[in-house]
Formats: sequence, structure tokens, C-alpha cells
Amino acid sequence: MLSKINKTKKFFKKIIFRIIIMLLFFILINSFLQGKFRKYKADTPSFNNISYISEESLIRKINGVNKLITLELELSQIVTIDKSIGNLDLLKKYKRINFFADCSYYIDLSIIKEEDIIINQEKKLLFLTVPKPKIYNISINEDKTIFEASQNGFLRFGEIKLSTEEFNSLQDEVLTNFEEKLKGNEIYQEALNKSKISLENFLLSLIKEDLEIKIYFK
Repeated sequence: MLSKINKTKKFFKKIIFRIIIMLLFFILINSFLQGKFRKYKADTPSFNNISYISEESLIRKINGVNKLITLELELSQIVTIDKSIGNLDLLKKYKRINFFADCSYYIDLSIIKEEDIIINQEKKLLFLTVPKPKIYNISINEDKTIFEASQNGFLRFGEIKLSTEEFNSLQDEVLTNFEEKLKGNEIYQEALNKSKISLENFLLSLIKEDLEIKIYFK
């Protein structure tokens, strides 16, 4: 009877020993495979990497936008209509009209060519050369136009009234003045700066990469 018990103990010891050996073997194999998998992941390039973005594919996306509005602003101008007679205050008669205009600049992206873009894959730099921004829109907002009451001297009476032709001619002059303002150095420099920022944000939205972008104007 004692002999049978001893044999049973030895049998279970062998089984436990084999189970332990198998567990150790499984742990070693698992550690080896995980190490290989991590090495494979580290050596495998990301499909979001800049090296997979070609100038040709990026140009197609840029051209598809056509016109990019880079700056919108509002301008105003006060015009004085003077119907005074001479320089005497008694005979003065004038009226002020305040015009407001919604204005904007754009860059034509449809004419960007493949040679206008350079991607430096090693340094993660993107260089883009674009045409300078142009005036896109100058629209007088008639709802905001302010007509002041006529200012009359002691011997002048009534309101200054303009015919349709006179008012249209006045608006044409105001539009010309707004255009000259938009071409002036101060506002145009702002348009250049805003265009660079707009283009950088636009490009980052296309490539989904943290790149340093350099914008140049032709």
C-alpha cells in the first residue's frame, strides 16, 4: 500500500515538473515573439510620414481649392457734399455720407504648379511659392450707409438731395478710393501676412503633419 502511495506521489511530481517546464518554455517563447514584434513596429515606417506625401498629389489638392480667401475686412469713408456759396458761415450748406464696404483678398491656387512646391523629407520642411494676394471683392454695404442731416447756414434752408445718377457716380468714386486703400502699403502688408498664415493652416489641414512651412510670393 505504501509503495502505491509513493508511486502516486512520484507520478504527480513528474506531472507538476512537466507543467512548470512547459510554462517556462511558453513564457520564453512569448517574450521572444514580443521582442520581435516591437522591433518590427519600430522598423516599419508610418504611412502618415511626410515621405509618403508627393508634390504631385499635394498640388492636386491645392489646385482643387481654386481661390483661397486670405483676408476679409471692412473699410469706411466719409464723403462731404458741399453746396456752400462762398466762405461765409451764413451761406454754408453741406451734408456728410458715411459709406462702409466689405472687402477681401484672395490667392489663386489653381495656377500653382508642381515646381512651386518642394518637400524636404529629411528636415520635414515644405516650401511653397504662390502668387501675391489680389483684391477679391469690394462691396458697399448699403444697409450700413449713414446719411447725416444737411448742415445749413443761417441763410440756407432745406436738405441736400442727390439724383440717382449723382449718387451712383458718388459710389463709383468711393469704390475707387476703397481700391486705392486696399493697394496701399499698410493694408496690403497685412494681406501678405494674413495670406501666409492662411496658407500654412490650409496646408497643415491637407498633410496632417507637424511640418515647418515656408511661404514665398512670386
